[in-house]
Amino acid sequence: MRITFEAWLVIGIYFFYLSDSVKLLHHNQLILCKGYRGWKIICPDSRWQILRKIPYIFNPFLPNIPIFYGTWSMKTEANNIDATQEIDKFINDIYPLNHFVIILFTMMCFCMPLSLFHYGAGLFFLTITFFTYSIILLMLVVLFKKRLKLGLSSKNYLGIAFNCVSCPPFAINLIRKITWQHKINPGLIEFAINKLSSADFSQLEHLLSRLDEQLLREDGNMAKSQQLKDYKCKLSELSK
Repeated sequence: MRITFEAWLVIGIYFFYLSDSVKLLHHNQLILCKGYRGWKIICPDSRWQILRKIPYIFNPFLPNIPIFYGTWSMKTEANNIDATQEIDKFINDIYPLNHFVIILFTMMCFCMPLSLFHYGAGLFFLTITFFTYSIILLMLVVLFKKRLKLGLSSKNYLGIAFNCVSCPPFAINLIRKITWQHKINPGLIEFAINKLSSADFSQLEHLLSRLDEQLLREDGNMAKSQQLKDYKCKLSELSK
């Protein structure tokens, strides 16, 4: 069966978008997601690993959801309300890009494939391509104006801009590209206290199993094992 040029284009759009939505995490890294119903702490299954790292795939249907990463650290657990307020401010600064990302996702993942299959790579497809690049350029202009508030250096901005212009499917993940560079500063316990409701503390149960795995690795190191046990006790109290 011969695959047409239009089909290859559609396959390329989905392939590059989905491949850009995969991240590899270290053993002590977690996903911190700001969804429509509040914050979630996601602890990917460590049984599946690539190059000794844990793969995580962003939800491909919600590219506008801010996703951060954090580490469970036993050293930075001081209660710092200003740090969590800074996260809220960061999300407010990035919000203007939200609508652009939704429009771009709809055009590239739905409108463009439909136009290719029904009308081919003709004038209609070129029109959609023109509007796609127009949206990407508008997004980059907005990002340029807010780059300092978002903590992006000129080098980081140019890297993101080149990434989005050279491969438009990568631009769908623009919000994630920005938030992924903004590591959550407060420790996990502090973040849980300030962001999760009491009903959501059960999300920390997945981390407890990850700590058990780490305890097995540090079986010969008594000092480190005791620190891990104390840290696990703190999380256990929160997750009850």
